Amino acid sequence: MKLASLLKEYAAEIGIDHLGISHAANLEAIAPFLEERRDRLPPFLPRQWGQSPNQLLPKARSVIAAAIPYAKSAPAPPKDLHGVLARYAWITDYHLVLQEKLEQLAHFLVQEKGGHFLLSADTGPIIDRFAAYNAGLGWYGLNRSLFVPGRGSWVVLGEILTDIELEPDPLPASRCLGCRRCLKACPTGALTPSGVDYARCISYLTQMKGMIPRDLRPLMGSALGGCDLCQEVCPHNQGVPAAEGGILPGAPYPILAEVLAMDKEEWAAGLGKSAVGWRGLTVFQRNAIIALGNSKHPEAIAPLAKALDDPRPLIRAHAVWALGQLPFPAARRLLNSLHPEGEDPSVAAELTALRV
Repeated sequence: MKLASLLKEYAAEIGIDHLGISHAANLEAIAPFLEERRDRLPPFLPRQWGQSPNQLLPKARSVIAAAIPYAKSAPAPPKDLHGVLARYAWITDYHLVLQEKLEQLAHFLVQEKGGHFLLSADTGPIIDRFAAYNAGLGWYGLNRSLFVPGRGSWVVLGEILTDIELEPDPLPASRCLGCRRCLKACPTGALTPSGVDYARCISYLTQMKGMIPRDLRPLMGSALGGCDLCQEVCPHNQGVPAAEGGILPGAPYPILAEVLAMDKEEWAAGLGKSAVGWRGLTVFQRNAIIALGNSKHPEAIAPLAKALDDPRPLIRAHAVWALGQLPFPAARRLLNSLHPEGEDPSVAAELTALRV
């Protein structure tokens, strides 16, 4: 039996049902695309992202791509004011699971053939979707997600770059229906037929540092970490079987007041274990404040009032904005009691914007 077939058999034994292989040289085709758009890509991508395979691993010959499903059935939302997490954040950080599986695959190849390897699990230098597409795992949707047959786009992707020559899989045929439901579902207009404007993507906004652009905050709704809107409407994502395993306490609908009251220890023991944990508690709480403002609910006033006394300017500034979204006299009285003089510039700017 060929080594590629043996590898796929072993992958199935350790819980990887979707594994494909491509020539490493195929990844070179992405270089012109990246050079044209590099200044428009998210700033937190790895420095080596999209580098030539031979720059990453001398004499690279093959790329092994793996897809692991994570779809879960959503429980009923709570009655309290709550935010929403994208499905990938309902579980323990998938990077850890992927890394372990990729290490097992690499160890199998060492025993069978030897060789050298570079592992990449989402945060690595290999462009996951492009590698997975070239390895025959699935096709691109208009939202630029990769769709795996029978699993939709509810998958996480990881790769192994190796100097072992392995038999490649054929490219998949596209099954995108061209219905444009994903484009229409995006509140910010980040999705267009020509590509993704990452600076407007809600998933990116929930992960970026600092101040969220004022005009985009109302469009974020109750998103706390990631965004599934363009995936939820896709016909290929309907009726997908749920992946094994449970969800983290607090997911998928964290109570917003509890998020603002959370300390670092509670964060690390709970939702900080998910894939959104890398950005830290402050960014997560900033997102919760925006969700409170977007709720337009009177119960949002009390937690936002407490946030005005937070020592972090980022939290106070967004709390000012959020209170300004609430159509209640109590929120207006709170804002009228504040003065820009002596405040951090970001807080002063929000107060000034409300009074213009």
